Amino acid sequence: MPTKTKQIPPAPFFNDLSYLKQWSEIEATLASASARVDAGNDSEIGWIEGRVHETRSTQKEVEILLVQPLQSGDASDIADQKREAHEALRIFITCPELIRFVFALNQTIKISLEGARVIHELVPHGSGLLPFSLVFSSFLSIQSVRGGACVADGDVIDTRRGNDRNTENSLLESEISKLSIDETLLASLPAPRSSPKLGQNLALGDSTVVDASDDYTAYPPLMSLTEGMTTPLLGIVETVKPPSTTTTDDASSYEFRRGFRVTCFSQKSRLARELPSPSEGDVILLKSVKISRWSGILFGTVYHGKLDWISYKSKTDTVTVPQHAKSGSVDSFYGDLEGRREMFKQFVKAMESGPWNSNNRDVK
Repeated sequence: MPTKTKQIPPAPFFNDLSYLKQWSEIEATLASASARVDAGNDSEIGWIEGRVHETRSTQKEVEILLVQPLQSGDASDIADQKREAHEALRIFITCPELIRFVFALNQTIKISLEGARVIHELVPHGSGLLPFSLVFSSFLSIQSVRGGACVADGDVIDTRRGNDRNTENSLLESEISKLSIDETLLASLPAPRSSPKLGQNLALGDSTVVDASDDYTAYPPLMSLTEGMTTPLLGIVETVKPPSTTTTDDASSYEFRRGFRVTCFSQKSRLARELPSPSEGDVILLKSVKISRWSGILFGTVYHGKLDWISYKSKTDTVTVPQHAKSGSVDSFYGDLEGRREMFKQFVKAMESGPWNSNNRDVK
């Protein structure tokens, strides 16, 4: 009998504490839910809450290691909670729209148990891992509580509404005629090969910085990027190449350069999203970068439907966003530009004082 999925407003569901399940209740909850489905009862079964301790992404799955969420309290209380949060739950996301799930370390999330499958595992004694994992292979509904890198607090991602559509990624990759820019060369990674037919190179400084701010450190260090993941990226522009028109994306013509490159694509149409046009030394934040590999070299791509960005010029303390971010329906990514400005300032300060700054290195 096919599984029924009850369509309910997601935010009220995650705000209803009567649906909250303790981790010790997960197995029993899913077992009883299976019995209810067999009996034709499609009611919602509940959600769990946790904090992302580790995350890993490939083209086929997203894996997170969840620990107990931190409760409110002073700094010493939170430090004690971190030491005591030894119980961990491993979760695998393999549903068709897995590219929508990008997690930040220490991000607190709520996960609906609807659609979860329990996989029992043998775990080392004293490891802290629960003796089972959860697998979401059909759909997933989560709410970001706090600490997300590219979703606002309270936002819900629910793929149950999109299972009848082709994935956005496959649609975007089918576009042939497009205007391309921005190869984001992030210092400290080997350079991707850059096609002369593609438009603009941006070389960004590595976002591996000190632990002074939870804001910019929420974005992944360049050295942690892996093939197949889709992630926000933050960096400082080192080089810029103007946009150009292309009808092909010939990876074999890439030439090696220093840094990590991200190529952004837009369409030649009235409704096309605006390409970023930063200057050298500007900070840029890209919301959704797909990480790929060619000839052993990692590089990033931003497709036109995912072209959301914010840039910052430290000399004038100016924040710039694309035109579509100024329209009536604004993505939450652009919600707190003053907060972004402060984050960019702290990021620039950390980059200027760090060993990755060429002015701080010994010249031989």
